[in-house]
Amino acid sequence: MEDQKAQPKITEMNNLVKSLQEQLALMEAENQVLRKQIMNSSGSNNAQLSAQDHKEGIEALIDCAVNRVGMVHAKPVSAFTIYNCLLNWKSFQAEKTCVFDRLLQMLDTAAKNDNVADDLAYWLANASTLLILLQTNLKASTRTGLRKQKGLLKMEEGLQASSGRHQVEANYPALLFKLQLTAFVEAMYTTTRENLKKELTPLLSVAIQAPRAAKASIVRGQSFKNTDSPRKSFSDARGSAFSNSIAESPRKSFSDARGPSFKNSMQESHWKSITDNLSDSYIMLQENGVPATLIEKIMCQIFSFINVQLFNSILLRRECCTFSNGEYLKYGLSELEAWCEKLEELQIGSAWDELEHIKQATAFLVMLQKYKISYEELTQKICPALNVQQLYRICTQYWDDKYNSQSVSPNVLNNMRALMTDETSDVDSSDFLLDDDASIPFTLFEISSAVQVKEFTQFTLPKEILGIPALKLPQQ
Repeated sequence: MEDQKAQPKITEMNNLVKSLQEQLALMEAENQVLRKQIMNSSGSNNAQLSAQDHKEGIEALIDCAVNRVGMVHAKPVSAFTIYNCLLNWKSFQAEKTCVFDRLLQMLDTAAKNDNVADDLAYWLANASTLLILLQTNLKASTRTGLRKQKGLLKMEEGLQASSGRHQVEANYPALLFKLQLTAFVEAMYTTTRENLKKELTPLLSVAIQAPRAAKASIVRGQSFKNTDSPRKSFSDARGSAFSNSIAESPRKSFSDARGPSFKNSMQESHWKSITDNLSDSYIMLQENGVPATLIEKIMCQIFSFINVQLFNSILLRRECCTFSNGEYLKYGLSELEAWCEKLEELQIGSAWDELEHIKQATAFLVMLQKYKISYEELTQKICPALNVQQLYRICTQYWDDKYNSQSVSPNVLNNMRALMTDETSDVDSSDFLLDDDASIPFTLFEISSAVQVKEFTQFTLPKEILGIPALKLPQQ
């Protein structure tokens, strides 16, 4: 019965894998042909600008992009302006042109100015949107030799028919530009993601150290009697109507975490600073017109980063592997869950699922009567995502600082020891730590396939752009 239910999903996955394999084969063949032709081109793509290249138009086009001409229907106007100019100037069919070099110089200059997050998001939005337009509307010209290769022509025609789009033939300078633009998008995506992590790191660090700091102040006899005392440097600086509305959304699986010990406490502000930071990051990406697919990927990787930082803190710090810290983490997870719920209808994808390790570890920390848990319950129901080394680490260094209860039974620990190999049985090693995900989690095919056809085909350039004489754009 279960096999029958799983069969449709298996078929769907097989079809997806086949489609991706076809796309990869097509792109790899395209890359090989382009590299070969570039080697033989003797720098022909560096020809001097001529009257045919519309020198004035190119400079006007660069000015439009650099001066931020805004957005229409949440789409960056600059990207569509560049594409329409290249299409109207027949640059895609050109054998020699410098227009692509000028555009790449513009992007290279922008990428080097990576200290301003808002500027980088703007260029990521325009570069990725332009790349999507090229991917969905260009096809290799027969003169490049690519479409003559056995099987690839048929594959490409099938993909074109399935998209329902009329594609423009492009010669190798345009196809080379698309490859270079892909590299720029990947680099800008990586820099944007890492910058957002850097902003979040000190906030996570404060949140991780908060329980330890609170306990130390109690030991010193310096605990605060007034739980309403201000600690608002983060929340005040990042406060917004958007983030405030998030705080009002309902809780689900972690809703019971909000209790008297946390309400109105200073520790509460640490988690609010994190959700405020997430809100600011999301708004910045959205307002600059970054495609929804890329926003989703960035937010998922940011949540994966949060998962790594919080989970590793439990494994590395014994003061974090306690019952009271479990309550503190449970409250923090409720805040993150509420943030995700608020954006459920928007583009954050499966970001909440990226917190799998810390959610399961937290569930274990706050469980009562741990000594009654069997090995099967622990590994299959409570913490199925954790490996045996991680479970052993948590179970052996856990201590109940609130009720003074026991950890798991010796029998459970013996089962773990029996399963661990000699190489990984050293609990002092760092093999059990999670690694941060620094990959590029998307393909060009994936981000272009996620776009609705009507979103791009029905886009109309503003009159202000159409009215620039040097661009020589037809009135739409």
